[in-house]
Amino acid sequence: MVFADPARFVMATCGRRFGKSYLACAKALKVALSKPRSNVLMLAPTFEMSKATLWRTLTDMVPDSWIVKRLDSTLELQFTNGSWREEHRTARKYLYEQQKRH
Repeated sequence: MVFADPARFVMATCGRRFGKSYLACAKALKVALSKPRSNVLMLAPTFEMSKATLWRTLTDMVPDSWIVKRLDSTLELQFTNGSWREEHRTARKYLYEQQKRH
C-alpha cells in the first residue's frame, strides 16, 4: 500500500527490519525510470548512512544495462532515459544550499 500511494509524502509507522530503505529505493527508482530526464534526490542524515543503506540497496536493485554513468564517490547514477539519482552529503547541507539559492 505504501509503495502504490500516489501522494508526494507518505508516512508509515514501521519497526526495525521492515524494509524502509528498500521501499525508498524502489520508489526513487520508479520515479527515475517512469519520468525521463527527471532528477531524483535522496537524503539521509549523513553521507555514511546513505552509502551504507540507500546506495548499496539501490545499486543492488538496478541492472548495469539501465545505467549510463555511475559515480560511487558522490553516489550518483545516470539512467539510460536521462534521469539522475543523486545523494547529498547530508540533509542539513542540502537544505542550507537550497535556502542560499532563494
